[in-house]
Amino acid sequence: MRKITTNLFLLFVIVQVRSQENNIFTKTVQIEEFIPFVVNNFPKEIDVEKYRNITFLIPITNLGATDETSVILNQAFRLLSRRLNEEDMITLVVYSAINGEVLKSTSVKELKKILYALDNVNTSISELFEDGVQLGYDIADTNFDEDAVNTVVMIRSSAKVNGNSFTHQNVKPKKKKNNIVLLTLLGLAPEIISILKD
Repeated sequence: MRKITTNLFLLFVIVQVRSQENNIFTKTVQIEEFIPFVVNNFPKEIDVEKYRNITFLIPITNLGATDETSVILNQAFRLLSRRLNEEDMITLVVYSAINGEVLKSTSVKELKKILYALDNVNTSISELFEDGVQLGYDIADTNFDEDAVNTVVMIRSSAKVNGNSFTHQNVKPKKKKNNIVLLTLLGLAPEIISILKD
């Protein structure tokens, strides 16, 4: 588990450094804080010089989205649709148990299309990939527009994500080992990268 977490962290750092070459900004948020994140990071503006090009990375666990997670995502994207302009584009990519592009670059005002993609993740993905995070950054690079503010928003789930199928027999209590250090490191990743960048 430690090796997998280390590899994911390194991949995240490498991808983030590569995206900085194209001026793609990365922001991370816990799913529980997604609605306040939308309010604080996407203020309603009447005149903006640059439109937004946003790729959202959404975690999907083996258990699927809980009702609470679905409600948060739906409400956050409804709010986002009201706050942004028609020129602003979003792409939805899922990662973790399922990896793929759920919604290609679409105007944020096409709310029905966005909500359908969120509610029907399995049927919205045309091709599965090994790494959804890498896919998200690849799509952000492909959709990169110099005239836009290009951003990747990585939504993190507080639910434990496991690559194996879930059964009650597989669940065993584990001793906690240095989880605080790992969580602190993951939480500080954006700050560490910005220091390294400077």
